Amino acid sequence: MKIAGGKAAFLVAIAAIGAISMPAAHADRDISSDPGSVSVPKDGVIDDNAAGWTWAGMSTIADDMLRGGTAHAGGPQSSATYVFHGTGVEVFTVTGPTVVVDGHAHKPGTINISVDGKPQGTFSPRSATVNYEVSAGKVSGLADGNHVLEISSQGGWFAVDYIKLPVTVGTTSAGPSNELPDPAAQVNYKKGFPADADLQLNGTARIANNAIVFTDGQFNQLSSIFTNRQFSAKKFKTSFRIQFVKSEADGIVFCMQPNSPRATGKMGADIGYGGIGKSMGVKFDLYDNAGEGTSSTGLYFNGFTPTAPFIDLAQSGIILRSGHPIDVTINYNGKILTVTETDIASGASASQDYPVDIPGMIGPSGYVGFTSSTGGSAGTQVLHSWTFNSNP
Repeated sequence: MKIAGGKAAFLVAIAAIGAISMPAAHADRDISSDPGSVSVPKDGVIDDNAAGWTWAGMSTIADDMLRGGTAHAGGPQSSATYVFHGTGVEVFTVTGPTVVVDGHAHKPGTINISVDGKPQGTFSPRSATVNYEVSAGKVSGLADGNHVLEISSQGGWFAVDYIKLPVTVGTTSAGPSNELPDPAAQVNYKKGFPADADLQLNGTARIANNAIVFTDGQFNQLSSIFTNRQFSAKKFKTSFRIQFVKSEADGIVFCMQPNSPRATGKMGADIGYGGIGKSMGVKFDLYDNAGEGTSSTGLYFNGFTPTAPFIDLAQSGIILRSGHPIDVTINYNGKILTVTETDIASGASASQDYPVDIPGMIGPSGYVGFTSSTGGSAGTQVLHSWTFNSNP
């Protein structure tokens, strides 16, 4: 079983794709009106592994990108029910492409959301790539009391990651926030990018389905994103997941620069980085401009066009044009910058060490982010998740 374009851990997901009938949950439950009879977490989040769920035709799946590490997924006429107390509820799911089971393709179905037997809306979980913690629908304006949520599917697979209830006034919400309690985690979009992410988006960069889309298959596109404040360049660690979907050009560059959060370079071979003075960049390049091949990396400074020198990733089995999600970690200990790439689908991995004095090149701090572009060739280039820890 697999999900085209998805992560391997998500592939074991849907063991029970088939028609399973179930009576309407609201009709066969005795729902107390006592607020104390239904436990509500302080952050309002009810994960799929919490007690109280009723699953029909749905199986547990595991993936470190899911909230709590699990979700429940199923096929046509699968369903989930949960009794909650409050005035509203929001359902979070996973979107993705066609599921292939035993050689047969299964398209995502329509998610139906009902409360107390009344339809509240539908949502299609179909998308070109796998995306996590996507809102499938939000219900509000309910009477303050106990209610039965019903989530079901028609015509294909769907998943339930968690639900979220409105937080009572006076409580503190931890919710599915992008902020960790660890103060060292200064940028944390491990679960993807909400629409109100505290980032400066430039050029064609936009947020869609909890991901940053730098270019969307068009020629001559130019984009960048940066934090709105500077971080120390003395020591840092960053991790992110990138993906090139049906892409021929040009790539993505991780960048640190003290100039402006609105900085952009030039398109084409410059990958949005070339031309940004007083900067450092690590490229992930999928176009052969100067003999670097179609899957290369390298470290560059001060807006130098990121063609050569380069390191050929293809020799290690990292093929950027494969469309596979690529996990990247970059660690800088003040003397050595270590970059590691891992292909999530194939397991291929590569690592590079660069002896370098980054503060000596760009200064003690900088805005952190990414650049990207296309030129005479195009592609869809995506950032799915990102964390950055700075240690002055």
